[in-house]
Amino acid sequence: MIADIERYTAIFNRQLRHDLKQELEPLGLNETNFFYLPLLVQHPGINQAYFITAIMREQSIVTKQINKLVKEGWIEKRISNEDRRQSELYPTQKTLKIMPKIDEITSSVSQKSVAGLSKEEQEQFAKLLMKATQSYAQIVLHS
Repeated sequence: MIADIERYTAIFNRQLRHDLKQELEPLGLNETNFFYLPLLVQHPGINQAYFITAIMREQSIVTKQINKLVKEGWIEKRISNEDRRQSELYPTQKTLKIMPKIDEITSSVSQKSVAGLSKEEQEQFAKLLMKATQSYAQIVLHS
């Protein structure tokens, strides 16, 4: 069973991304960029480095997505008052207005993804997935 982790993770991920794509497209978002917005709403004023760490993605990918979201009016970039070389990122009114719908979509897709599990299994799965992701990230960072 342990040898199948990558296969089942890939299948699970593909299904989640498909469902998210279907639900988010009418909003003008997709499965690769929507998750920047909830993080930004929770932490207004963060910089791109925060996203690199929080979502464990390469700088070039984060920069590309942030620039796209700025261009489309989802994110506002402001020069930092503390360090004029740095930019701070803020959600726009467009983002704040759509967040309840994004929350509804992600909650629905998450519930659908674990519908075959009992409530206790769902909670355990979420805890184990978070723990495995965090420990794997630490191993990758230190190798």
